[in-house]
Amino acid sequence: MTSPTDYDYLATPPDQYSVEVGEARPGETRPRRHYLLGDKPLVNGAEFFNSQNLWEGFLGGEKASNGGTCLGVRAKNADGTAGDFVWQSYAQIRARALNVGHALTHLGLTTQGFVGLYSVNRLEWTLGELGSYTKNLCTVPLYDTLGDESIVFIINQTEMTLVFATCDKAANLLRLKERIPTLKTIILMDAPPTGDTPYYPDEAARAACVFAPADLATKARTDLTEAGFEVYAHLDLEKLGSENPSDLVAATPDDLATICYTSGTTGLPKGVMLTHNNILSDGAGFMYLGDRGESIIINSSSYYLSFLPLAHVFERVVFQVLLLRGATIGFYQGDIRTLMDDIAALRPTIFVAVPRLLNRVYDRIRATIDASPFLSKFLFDTAYNTKLANVASGSRTHWLWDRLVFSKVRERLGGRVQYILSGSAPVSAEILQFLRVCFSCYVFEGYGQTETTAGATLTCKSDFSSGHTGPPMPNIEVKLVDVPEMNYFSTDKPFPRGEVCLRGYSITHGYYKDEEKTRTCAARPCPL
Repeated sequence: MTSPTDYDYLATPPDQYSVEVGEARPGETRPRRHYLLGDKPLVNGAEFFNSQNLWEGFLGGEKASNGGTCLGVRAKNADGTAGDFVWQSYAQIRARALNVGHALTHLGLTTQGFVGLYSVNRLEWTLGELGSYTKNLCTVPLYDTLGDESIVFIINQTEMTLVFATCDKAANLLRLKERIPTLKTIILMDAPPTGDTPYYPDEAARAACVFAPADLATKARTDLTEAGFEVYAHLDLEKLGSENPSDLVAATPDDLATICYTSGTTGLPKGVMLTHNNILSDGAGFMYLGDRGESIIINSSSYYLSFLPLAHVFERVVFQVLLLRGATIGFYQGDIRTLMDDIAALRPTIFVAVPRLLNRVYDRIRATIDASPFLSKFLFDTAYNTKLANVASGSRTHWLWDRLVFSKVRERLGGRVQYILSGSAPVSAEILQFLRVCFSCYVFEGYGQTETTAGATLTCKSDFSSGHTGPPMPNIEVKLVDVPEMNYFSTDKPFPRGEVCLRGYSITHGYYKDEEKTRTCAARPCPL
């Protein structure tokens, strides 16, 4: 296979990156699909990965890793500063996730029961998620920006009985206790294990532990217990599972993997129901393009730093795709102020961000250049303009300027980034080109929403233009439908206008316990 750092896979990029298929219905355009897919069937994740669910997909990722590392956190030095990353293998994470699943069954959760996840990104978040998948449970992320009313609504609507939470988040649940009567059990992710001989699965797990301050952990455990909650430290939960093994419960492709609540613009949040095949299919569309040279290549040599919120579907799907291909993922420390230090420690090969962060990276580099002596600034501008012209013709590298000028800039993101992906909002063309020039890497921009399981469209590797978010991914097809009340018609010239309609295996089945909103958005699975 060609190295992902080599120049374009495609000798001749296509004239158009999407193609029309099928017939147009009255008041609609013809559906459009990715040019690499054409009139072939839309990509189905369960078929693509030969996996019925995300747990089977994880096992496939373990095999692809060839005994490699899976998840890592930065250990704490004796003086409290962050040390090097401590890694656990796919096999070690598999064993721990299985014990979490066994414990959840022992505590009474049954098929398609709801498990809450309430913290910033951390290893225990993923163990709770993977453990839930071993028993065909449905995860429900919680996050503070929704506000108290929304957290109460989510827990009550799902009738959630158990939540994984860090000690600081558990304090919020304690404060809301009288309004969330179904919640009975809280797993403290960052509380140390109890007992005369505290349980650790292995030395790697011990080294990877990042606990809350002792007084906070003790207070959380005491206050929650006195309030009537059943409370376990995460490691105690794993021990419970190791002592009470039970059969796995395999999810089907159409079983719910998660409900992601979106804040929307008004009112209470909507629970977007996403199945195992929704997530697998979005990942499959991504990998389909990578395997054919038009997107990011992910394999066991890929390194990634997880810092975008796992409670949001964008990071969630990226994370799962990385696991499906045996990549290595490290967690940031949980503080955005130390993010650049975490990046330097991990040195990612894939960097996924939102425009606000990319704008900040751009501003800092530009400020450094602008404050440089005249000769240094002149050298940078000369190198930049030379490479900018090369990028426009499809080349990312320069034999001289990359070594002399841009190697120092590349160190801002660790020095070995091969791909940058941006989503959630538009990025200016100037910043996209700046990133391509300075980091000598491929830069992608995508569009999607929770209802499309994140990605719906994605720019292509062979396309170095800006100002758009690319064609539909091969798990999606798109068309425009007339909106007469807005005077939008599919027959408009020079370009058709209308409501954007999508369908595919990654489209949500609807909103949880809200048939009216489901009908309004016309969310349907795609039987094709």
